[in-house]
Amino acid sequence: MLALTYHVAAAKSRISNSNGLPMVCADEKGRRRGILMTENDKYPELREYLRGQNYSDVEINHILAEVQDYEAETQVDSIMDSIDSGHLDIQALIDEALKKLAD
Repeated sequence: MLALTYHVAAAKSRISNSNGLPMVCADEKGRRRGILMTENDKYPELREYLRGQNYSDVEINHILAEVQDYEAETQVDSIMDSIDSGHLDIQALIDEALKKLAD
């Protein structure tokens, strides 16, 4: 994933990189503090709900970054649980990925 870092003050802008991907907003210590969403926002309903609750664009970007982090962690946990339970054959997945790489 391509991510570029900007200061939090830029979070009110709708900025994307040349690939149209949202750019990450970070604080002075380099911690991710929000995603500058493009018009292809991943959570449009949640964004609208938060706007309706009178949160600022900066606050919404921070909230959505937390939601995205939670979603990523949940997906990792789900994959690991699937491997542990035997529902996902990790070796078959590895073999398939390497086969595609060789093609």
